[in-house]
Amino acid sequence: MDPLSSVLRTLHPQHVLFAGLRAGQAWALAFPPPPGIKFNAVVEGRCWLSVEGLPQAIRLTDTQQTFPNWLRVLSDHQLAPAIQAIHADPARRWTVAELAAIARMSRSTLALKFKTRAGLAPLEYITRWRMWLATTALSRGDQTISALAAQLGYLSDSAFSHAFRRVLGQSPRAYRALTQAVPKRPCKGS
Repeated sequence: MDPLSSVLRTLHPQHVLFAGLRAGQAWALAFPPPPGIKFNAVVEGRCWLSVEGLPQAIRLTDTQQTFPNWLRVLSDHQLAPAIQAIHADPARRWTVAELAAIARMSRSTLALKFKTRAGLAPLEYITRWRMWLATTALSRGDQTISALAAQLGYLSDSAFSHAFRRVLGQSPRAYRALTQAVPKRPCKGS
């Protein structure tokens, strides 16, 4: 599964449509307002966004210049294979050397370029991705913490709990209790 799909899957979307568009010169498209969240990414070039009737729209412009993020890693043809490998097997005990080999670059070049693009070192990115997956699973409440730790590549509950606490500031058990105590409200229009 590609990284974008794996991230979107954790959000439990009700409808997903992936499409690509390559355009040039002056052109325009018009869409009715979506009933929920709509996500678009411009990976090359630029565009103008206007949402009629919605003051809708959150926009992030010129990500190459503003700040690093994982979408920049995904759109980088050298780094994309490394992030795809991470998302395909988050439990693997990745090393920078393995990721560099996948990206066909030196360890130091991979580490520098990844940090510049993503804002995190490669191994920290892996930890953060694992914690994102963990929070998703813990809020559903359908796995034991031991099973989740093993699924995410941790050799013990203690190692998993330590990493979880370092990133999120609380234990997995406390996080699960907090998210399950919050009543789930239906989305507007449901």
